[in-house]
This record gives sequence, C-alpha cells and structure tokens, in this order.
Amino acid sequence: MKKRIPYWPYAAAILCFLYVFLRAWAIPLTYDEIWTIESLADRSLSNIFSYQGLGSNSHLLNSLFVWIIQQNKEWISLSEPFIYRLPNVLAFLLYAWFSIRLLGKLSSIPLQVMAFVFCFFNSFLLEFFSLCRGYGLALAFTAASIYSLSQYRYRLTLTWAALAVLANFTWLNFYLALLPVLVFVNWTKSIPFNRRFWAELALPTILLAILIVKPIIKLRVGDELWYGGQTGLVYDTFTSLFLGTMGFKTPDRVAHLVLLAIAIQLFLSLLISFRKETRIKHLFQSDLFVYGLVFLMLCFSSLLQNLLFKTPFLVERTSLVFLLPLIWLVIKACELAMDKKYGKIALSGLAILGTAALLNFFNLANLSYSYSWPFDAKSGEIMDYLNEQGKQRQDTLHLDHSWIINVSIQHEAKTNKYPWVNLVRNDTDSSRLAKMDYYYLYDNNREYAGYSSYQAIPDSFFRDTALYFPEQDLLLLKIRK
Repeated sequence: MKKRIPYWPYAAAILCFLYVFLRAWAIPLTYDEIWTIESLADRSLSNIFSYQGLGSNSHLLNSLFVWIIQQNKEWISLSEPFIYRLPNVLAFLLYAWFSIRLLGKLSSIPLQVMAFVFCFFNSFLLEFFSLCRGYGLALAFTAASIYSLSQYRYRLTLTWAALAVLANFTWLNFYLALLPVLVFVNWTKSIPFNRRFWAELALPTILLAILIVKPIIKLRVGDELWYGGQTGLVYDTFTSLFLGTMGFKTPDRVAHLVLLAIAIQLFLSLLISFRKETRIKHLFQSDLFVYGLVFLMLCFSSLLQNLLFKTPFLVERTSLVFLLPLIWLVIKACELAMDKKYGKIALSGLAILGTAALLNFFNLANLSYSYSWPFDAKSGEIMDYLNEQGKQRQDTLHLDHSWIINVSIQHEAKTNKYPWVNLVRNDTDSSRLAKMDYYYLYDNNREYAGYSSYQAIPDSFFRDTALYFPEQDLLLLKIRK
C-alpha cells in the first residue's frame, strides 16, 4: 500500500521557499556571481559549452541560464541580482518536491520531522538556492536522483545525476559513485544483466562524457582545479562541510564534535539494525545499505582522484556533494533500528542532532549576507558612506581595500555613480599611503581554500576605525597622515 504524504511538509517547505526567495532578492551580488555574470557578457553559446575563455568559476547550466537572461534583458524588468538567481530559486521547488517524496517513504512521523529538519533547516544548503551558482541546481538534481534510486529506476537515477554534473562538475564524483551501486542493486535483486540494463547505464554516461570531457581537460590543463585542501578527506571535506553549516563561525574542534556525534549516531543505529536483520540478502536490498554504498563510493572517488591526479580534496561548498547521501544514510539507519528495544536510543540521538540543527539555522538565518562570500555584503554601503563623506567635504576620497573585496567594490563603482570616491589600486605601498584616505579590510583568513592575506595592510599605516561590521569581519579604516 502506497504511503500517503502528510500536508505539513509542503506548508513548511513553502516557508523555506519564501526565505530562499527573500535572500535571492536582498543579498548583494557576491564575488563569484559577479565574475560569472561579467565573464559571460561577450561570450557566444559555443564558448559556454566549450569553456572558451572561461574557468572553473563557470558552472555549465548556471552559465547557460545567465547567458539566456543576458540575451533577453530588455524583456525582463526584475532586479539584477534576483533575475540571475531565479533558476536556482526555482530549483528549490524541485529539491523540495523530491525531498518530501523521500520523506514520505519513512515509517514514522518523528523520523519525517527529523528528515525535514536536516534537509530544509540548513542555512548553508539553502544559501545556494539563493545565489547565481551551480550548487543549488546540483542539489536539486541530487535529491531527484536519490529518489529515483529508491524507486530502482536506473535510467532516471543517472539522468538526474548527469544533470547535477552539468550543473557543477564536482558532482561527477556522485555520478561515478552511482555506477557501481546500480550494478550492485541489480545483482541483489537477481535481475539479469541484459542489454537493456547496460544500455540504461551506458546511454546517459556516454552523452555526459561527450559534453564534459573537453571542458574538464581544459580546466585541468589550465590549472583551474585548484580549489580545495591537501590535508585529508576528514579534515578538508567533512570538517569544512560542517563548518559551513555552522556559518564558518566556530573553531575546527566544534565541527569535529559534530562529526563525532554523527559517527556515534550512525554506529549505534547500524549496530541495532544488524541485530534486527538476520537475512543478509534483505540487508543488502535495504535503502540503508544502498545509501551507505553511495556514500562510501563518494569517499573512494575523492580519495582516488587525489591519489591519481593530485586534485585537492573537496572543501566548503564543493563538499556539499556529500551532504544529501549522508543525511539519508543517517535517517535510514535510524529507521531500521526503530522497532527494537534499543531503537529509542537511536531516535533520541537523532532528535538531539535535529534540535541542534534547528537552533543553528535560526541563529544563522539572515537576509543580508552570504556565508561563503561575507566580504561582499557591505561594498555598496561602504561606497554610499564614502560618497556622502566626500560630498560633505567637497573633496574626493581615495579608497584602497583587501584584494578579495576588489570584484564587488569595482562592480559597485561601475554600476552606480560615486563622484566623490576614487578607488586606489596598482600602486606601491609608499604612493598608496600618500594618497589613501580609507582602507577597507576583510579581517579573516579561511584556511581550507588556499586563500591568505585577506588582512594584509602595511604596518606603517596609522588608522582609526570608521565603520565595523562584526558579522562579516569587515572594517573601514580611516588613514591618519
């Protein structure tokens, strides 16, 4: 008998969609978004598919949507940030639909509530449905692929996964992980390995390879695949993933505690599940085992790439490819342990994690800045402030800034008129000091992605703090000469 999905997840998802919508409307354009939008202004459609003059900042489907919007801007009256983000905003509806379908397969209301919290009340995940990047699209297609996998629909599983790869090449790890898993699932179900089965695997794989082989080789040769870490899978990928979910506002040890709590929760659930299930074939055919295999294959793919090609481990936003398989692995492990006498232990652990996730979401929720690109949040406000100061003094003010802020501050200068502000750049330290009135600083240094010197400023500068934004670690310093 088919389970009936309750109405409350749809109502709650609408509230989450409203949050995504408002963030897409309110948050200023970020570094990578501006880079994508401006780099596509004079490109042809063939340039986008061949990555001619484009780097890893270009996410294929997202870039295609941006290009289409740019070709039809005269017919569109929506604001600039929102219209470019609209494809990802709409992708949230796809994500919500398939996530709720997966949720409806769970056996109890408490599990459904916990699954909803993990899938929807995650600020880091929801952020990418509010930005003009490929991650939101990839997450939506991942949810659709996991649902198709749970229905044993191989062709659809790979088709959705292929779309996720086209949305963001990081998801090639997910696609490659699915191939051996589908072979394993077919074997456990005792289905013959006939031509139809191999065709369902081969057709989307060949079509995907035709579309991505040349761009990936070009990115590899151009040394564009540098974003990531070289320490290890646990530290670089999983630690940075959970630091992201906590808004990059906690030390590493907090993320390690979260990882440990999840590992303990998963271990206890699996232990209870194995005590319950005596028939090994039934265990192999369970969603728990299948999702676990997907997650392990993802880990293996990441390790193998680092070993063979020296590509860095996925970090921060790129590590989101692991998030949905991990969530559904933990949920399914808890579900399988539910009806044993120790099942309440697993459910209690899940409830603790869910409560922490919920509190974390409401603590981080905002309509003003991006967690991954906080340094771009106040560029317009800074330019407005300085322009007003210059107007009052009837004197042009000279502004220098941390290099990471350059893209957004330059975009503001080009997009709006600031006659009383001059941006200082490409000068030596001595000449900069002689003419500079203000220095705009991002006082942070994230270690995972190889960034450094955010806060580089000559020690000889004498300065006062004109403006300070503690949430984003941004300072506007007034130089005293």
